[in-house]
Amino acid sequence: VRADYIKMFEDILPKTVRAVDDQTFFWPSSPSSGGCFDDPDDENRGDTHYWMVWHGLLPFTDYQNHYFRFCSEFGFQSFPCMKTVKRYTEAEDLNIFSPVMESHQKNNSANGKLLYYLAENFRYPKDLQSILYITQVLQGMAIKYGVEHWRRNRGRCMGALYWQLNDNWPVASWASIDYYGRWKPLHYLAKKFFAPAAISILKKEDNASVYVENETGKKLVGKAYLRVKDLYFHTVYECQQKFGIPAFTSDVAASIEFPAEFTGIGDVPMNREELFLTAEVVFEDGTVLRECETFVPFKKMLLPKSNIRCDVERKEEGYLLTLQSDTFAPFVELDFEDADVIFEDNYFTIQSEEPVKIYLADKDILKGNFQNAGDLEQRLKINTVAYTYA
Repeated sequence: VRADYIKMFEDILPKTVRAVDDQTFFWPSSPSSGGCFDDPDDENRGDTHYWMVWHGLLPFTDYQNHYFRFCSEFGFQSFPCMKTVKRYTEAEDLNIFSPVMESHQKNNSANGKLLYYLAENFRYPKDLQSILYITQVLQGMAIKYGVEHWRRNRGRCMGALYWQLNDNWPVASWASIDYYGRWKPLHYLAKKFFAPAAISILKKEDNASVYVENETGKKLVGKAYLRVKDLYFHTVYECQQKFGIPAFTSDVAASIEFPAEFTGIGDVPMNREELFLTAEVVFEDGTVLRECETFVPFKKMLLPKSNIRCDVERKEEGYLLTLQSDTFAPFVELDFEDADVIFEDNYFTIQSEEPVKIYLADKDILKGNFQNAGDLEQRLKINTVAYTYA
């Protein structure tokens, strides 16, 4: 079998490719360190498949132990959303361990893995819809964690491909778009963490840095802010720094050293369970990118149930949604029970009192329709992590 494999992929196919297209690079297999089954997953040569996060139940932080040259396969599973689940279940099937739900889960141990990672990061959700949502958030968090680490180490690490893009039937899977074309949080997050200009936070116990990942082909100049805030958006500690990041480079834009103790209003000591770290990067052309990190897992945070307000107005060929929250609101989900749309952004975190503006173009209304802005506003469903708690 190996001899035939080598003959096919390292002799016949490369010759054929060269004959019809001598400009395109050919790689003999995946994973591969160059061919002939020579240590295919070598971290120092070629491309690597890595599954110890997920199959090996290691935490997301484990990605930071690896500096692959190109991670060409890694992934994390989630359930599809409730609208998709209802397409293949009756009311009596709405339990992740029901026969119908398990038949739409082709990895025998995956439900247990999902519950394990849920328990490590979040409080137990109050109902099935909340379980589905939290597993999708976990999936987005996991892949984001890996890609950001490898992008911060550009030069050593030159690429990442997550498994997988889409599904061929409605199912719990590693996909970022489900069978019906519905975007999971991962797909919205990937739009940002794979962007030519992206930012990420590297947080340690006593310090943190915000990186700018620059694949734009030009130097990026601007100012970066790192702020520690309480859950009601009061800044308790901050720093700012000017930066210039050369083209095709990833580097630190600003760093902050944490004090031994954080103090809030009136110099009252504050625990890390009631704080979060936010990064704001303002580029020379006015573009603003924001990211945030928590100091402890979400399950330990004292998350208040945010009052999120949304106003909708007709704007050009679409709708403009303006959202505000009175408290920190992670992974805000916008959705409709009776319509499918692709928002400009979704599963975003509200990390300040400033309004968040999200555009929905008419062309991205895939199923259903809205009579006007008031109709859309009335039918809109908003979710966030704290809403999943009983």
